[in-house]
Amino acid sequence: MLMVYTPDGNGGLVRSATPDMAIAERRAVWVDLLTASLEEEALVERAFNVDAPTAIERRALEDSSRFWHGPGIVQAAATLVTTGPGDSLTADAVTFILRDQMLISVRDISPRAFTIGQDRSSARIFAAGNGAEVFYALLESISERSADILEIVDKEAEEISNALFTPRESPKTKGKKRERAIAHNRSQQIRRIGFLGARTAKAAESLNSLVRLAAYVEGCGAECGLDPERMRAQRKDFEQLDRYADGLTERLTFLLDAAFGLIAAEQNQSIRIMTVFSVVFAPPTLIASIYGMNFRNMPELGTFWGYPASLGLMAALAMATGIWAWRRGWFR
Repeated sequence: MLMVYTPDGNGGLVRSATPDMAIAERRAVWVDLLTASLEEEALVERAFNVDAPTAIERRALEDSSRFWHGPGIVQAAATLVTTGPGDSLTADAVTFILRDQMLISVRDISPRAFTIGQDRSSARIFAAGNGAEVFYALLESISERSADILEIVDKEAEEISNALFTPRESPKTKGKKRERAIAHNRSQQIRRIGFLGARTAKAAESLNSLVRLAAYVEGCGAECGLDPERMRAQRKDFEQLDRYADGLTERLTFLLDAAFGLIAAEQNQSIRIMTVFSVVFAPPTLIASIYGMNFRNMPELGTFWGYPASLGLMAALAMATGIWAWRRGWFR
């Protein structure tokens, strides 16, 4: 799809209903190629003497593929994210080309920043007078959207932390039902932590690439109408968000380790209870095993008191072992 934005006559921008004509008449301020066809790419390349990068070139990691500049032109790519199915994040590279006070963007995804009017920063596109101003507005909107994503992750991480370390269990839930409820909650928490970790990783990947983009454009964008001081401020914003994402990643890793640790502790508690019962019933089992042997010379087998005496001995040993274990705190 080819979208062309031209001056509206009041100092702002409007989307042209005839993009081909707007390009031919050199009225375009922002040319946006969204999953463009080969014909649309060829039209833009011929009109503005640029080389629109392919999807493979946009997604390359090396700076030589993502960044390039020449007389009056700067080309830079960054990884941006957009919300996908199930509130997940999808990441893909977007290329920005600044030439003669005009912006060309090449992309296959639709980040919220590109939806004019959805955010405070993208709403400023309406008032942009040239491609540099559109570029600023897009970067500011991307920064705001990244901050929103990280703030949501931070809030959910705080809720999970409270649930892990200050659990509020209903006193009416007991026994196996309570254990199943706890196990289900732990499983849900681990899944949610993993989901939040994936979102944070995508956001961090995007922010890291945006830091690189801002640093590159800061050094060579002046001849295309970009203010180095403004780009420096934008780069610092991205760097701060990138550090925030790193901190969230460490926090989520800690919560994941804590969740697994609590599961291990709960399993150890169950195993300890089974071990205590095994110890308590070990002496009675020994007595029963002795009198279960088929030797002829076992005088107790021929007496009327042999059976109740063995039962009493087993009960006494079990009680004594239980008291001993209780005093040592094994039942706590």
